[in-house]
Amino acid sequence: AVVSTQSTVTRLQLTNDRLQNESMSSREELSKLRHRIEGHNKTIELLKVSEIKQRTQNEALIRESRTQNMLLSNLQTIQNNLERQVLCETQVIRLLYIKA
Repeated sequence: AVVSTQSTVTRLQLTNDRLQNESMSSREELSKLRHRIEGHNKTIELLKVSEIKQRTQNEALIRESRTQNMLLSNLQTIQNNLERQVLCETQVIRLLYIKA
């Protein structure tokens, strides 16, 4: 009975040692995972800031494009008006030349 009790105690000590090692290993793994999560959270924050910056730049480019399109349209209107004016002036000059 003493041998059986000692054997049981030895087995229990080995089991206890193994469980303590597993617990320590699990704590270390948990610590590593927490560090990785912190790193991922920082990366997510940086990506959010970058996304906001890119969205702002994109909106500015869209506004600039609209402004340039409006300017181009205005320039085309001015060009068309000038061409009509030159055409009218040319016709007036021809009429005056013919009458002269």
